[in-house]
Amino acid sequence: MFNFNIDIDRETAKNQERIASLMDSVEQQLEATVTPEMTEGIRKIYITGCGDSYFAAQGARLFFEKCTGLDIEPIEAMEFSRYTVKNIRKDTLVLAVSNSGRVSRTIEAILQARARHVRTIALTGHDDRSVAEHADAAIVGALPNIRLALGSMSARVEGNAEDALFERLAEPGAVSRSAQALGMDIGLDFLLFMLGAYMNSLILLYCTAIRIGCMTGRISQQLAERHRQDILRSVGISAKTAAACLAPIEALAKSFAAKDAFLFIGAGPAYAAAALSAAKLFEQPHINGVAQQLEEWAHLQFFFTRPDGIPVFVIVPPGESRDRALEQISGIKKLGGTVIAICDETDDEVRAAADAALPIAGSLPEELTPLVYGVPGQLFAVTMLELRGQPPIPAPYSFKQMMQVNFSQIYGSRIKSD
Repeated sequence: MFNFNIDIDRETAKNQERIASLMDSVEQQLEATVTPEMTEGIRKIYITGCGDSYFAAQGARLFFEKCTGLDIEPIEAMEFSRYTVKNIRKDTLVLAVSNSGRVSRTIEAILQARARHVRTIALTGHDDRSVAEHADAAIVGALPNIRLALGSMSARVEGNAEDALFERLAEPGAVSRSAQALGMDIGLDFLLFMLGAYMNSLILLYCTAIRIGCMTGRISQQLAERHRQDILRSVGISAKTAAACLAPIEALAKSFAAKDAFLFIGAGPAYAAAALSAAKLFEQPHINGVAQQLEEWAHLQFFFTRPDGIPVFVIVPPGESRDRALEQISGIKKLGGTVIAICDETDDEVRAAADAALPIAGSLPEELTPLVYGVPGQLFAVTMLELRGQPPIPAPYSFKQMMQVNFSQIYGSRIKSD
């Protein structure tokens, strides 16, 4: 369908260098910001954000808990700023995550927390935007290739002139044309661009968890370095996973060409990958992606599982939920449902239980699996976009107008101050 150009060694080395540089910068900032005095007395951490930032917060929870030993709660920004913050305790730290640095609800979360004398740290890609400017402190970092491409996309959406990039998104081949317009190869760079805000936020969160864990004495410097090396190692796993999944995903996309909805289920850190994968179907080919907690399939989506119904992607990293994932796969199959497992390449039992499997080409501790288990879902989304294009938008509406409304809703919403 399209030539997804992945030179595994080249892509791994290039992106490892970028992520190592990002981590170095972030760690230097954390040394100045997250001190023993700052962490003393902290008993709870809220991690708040919207969209991909919220998914990253959910994905980082287990890692935070293991590194810090604290009560960690990922929470969507409006839930925090309009409800939870009203009863917040003083022994709390709020981490506000926004790659763009200008999301209204995240700014509001910071202002509401500070009004109650609760310390806030922004984790963001920009030091000159409101999220960083309103927080008590900001940890700023962005992968340069992703920042450049996201900036280019924002400028196109917010510009007044018509843009050829948006004119043919309803036609097959949209991925190839979009990559060319953004000056990118259809390789790992383009894949990571689509995951950019999420990946950037995850890395900032992981670095912050390591720093807090070191300051509280929960983890040693040796363990901190091991975590850092695992994060860098995930880059190679992502590249190998994309290469290994390309052919089976192309086959799945063709067989599911007429489908208009897909379900993604996972538990713990895998739920973040499920939510991210579902979101990418919304964002890119404009197909209904639904994320659900692994356990809740048996209580809810169970009732509309049918032969030739909505395909179910079950995200199954090695870890605490693997046994339950196998039971749920069995239940889906007993009802004639179609199961695609996203699992470790060596997990023959899960692979055999599913109709198809998308292999993760390498292992990580469960708490770091959000770095790689979203890659197959993203690749599936871009493959569906390349195959089908987006549903056409009738005049006088357009994709550009849709995105301008989107930006207005996210960045231009009134920030509540009372």
